[in-house]
Amino acid sequence: MPRVVNLVIIVAAIAAAAGAVVLFLQDGRDGGEPVRIVPPPTVPSETVLAKTESKAYVTGAVRHPGLYAIREGDRLADLIDLAGGITESADMQAVNLAVRVNDQDHWTVPTVGEPTIVPPNAASVEPTDGKVDINSADAQLLETLPGIGETRAQAIILHREEHGPFERVDDIVAVAGIGPSTLEGLRDLVEAR
Repeated sequence: MPRVVNLVIIVAAIAAAAGAVVLFLQDGRDGGEPVRIVPPPTVPSETVLAKTESKAYVTGAVRHPGLYAIREGDRLADLIDLAGGITESADMQAVNLAVRVNDQDHWTVPTVGEPTIVPPNAASVEPTDGKVDINSADAQLLETLPGIGETRAQAIILHREEHGPFERVDDIVAVAGIGPSTLEGLRDLVEAR
């Protein structure tokens, strides 16, 4: 029984204290206006920031080598601009300014006479074994293929950007305007790396 009495006393004390706080807060207000509680401002969590923030690293013949925040769709030219532009010794013939830059890329702008270093995750537009990689070729290279003109080349690039790389050469039929007969004309000329 003493436990029940102690519990009743504790509950009564809490209720009395709560009532005193309410009276105290209302005492200084006109007409007993209720206290307005304002929640603190929300701060984006690190998870949200991590999903929206992409960065790429540029070194070599740029004015300010370093790590820069990039936006989706940025190209190497944009990254080089963020780094203050190129130096006088940059070999711009060895750099494709139109390449899209991705999160975690490392790009090196070589100096004249220096061998070109291509990042392992950079898209190559050079054909290997005489085949054109449909996942990285630019519009100009795609247009050299039979049955692929300017419109279909742009459609291939748009499909890659919206749906990701082609897993197999046969997947190119998912592109508007490319059917089985066009695929057969391309099969020995293209690859999907």
